[in-house]
Amino acid sequence: MQFEWHFKLLNISSCEEVDAVMVFVYINGNKERIDNYCGNNSPKQLMSNGPSLQVEFVTHKSEFKARGFRGIYRFVTSEFKEKSIYFMFTADFGITTGEQDEKRGVCTFVFNSETHPSSSVMSPNYPGLYPRDTECHYFFYGERNQRVHFSFAYFDVEGVPPCYAESASDYVEFSNYKTVDRKMQRHCGLKRPKKLASDREFFRITFKSNDKFDGTGFYAYYQFRNVTGKNNIYIAKRVQFVYFVD
Repeated sequence: MQFEWHFKLLNISSCEEVDAVMVFVYINGNKERIDNYCGNNSPKQLMSNGPSLQVEFVTHKSEFKARGFRGIYRFVTSEFKEKSIYFMFTADFGITTGEQDEKRGVCTFVFNSETHPSSSVMSPNYPGLYPRDTECHYFFYGERNQRVHFSFAYFDVEGVPPCYAESASDYVEFSNYKTVDRKMQRHCGLKRPKKLASDREFFRITFKSNDKFDGTGFYAYYQFRNVTGKNNIYIAKRVQFVYFVD
């Protein structure tokens, strides 16, 4: 579920002991608070990690008057399926590029050079807060003489390098294989990864968030390029201009 906000509450620096909106999600059956919101500035767009999102509006006796809040929600479903005696919803996670491949996992997206030679790739719910306890995979498939190049325009993934579980870090992981690529480190924090290119025609990006913290994720541009000759001359196939801005 995605949720957008329009706020008009008492404008103070702390949202404790004042009129506020509290937002919760459920992780492994436990109710976890995302944050408290108050003031005049609308929070970033939110997304639940599953089919439920709880919003609580709390008011206190006060001399101040405010107009409250208005929220816009939508269930981000790509299709509706009936299986046996229950219904199953499949979500696109607010990811607008690539082709979703739920046979590999509910948050799995495939980018083929034939159909998507250059475009963008982003974290779930970008530019809003990404959902907690979520794992997404992005698979890039080129032809044998192609490599895929990436340039990150934005990066905000909660964590502390080297981004392992001991530091309760969310992370983005790159790999030239379907398994872990030991040559490539995980990325988290606010520092954008440098421009990178695949070693061969296949590349994988994995995004993983835990149940503790929130961030606004990442946004990157990609482009498949042909490799010809001994000097590695790159020739873009089906040219589409994508501008990389550092």
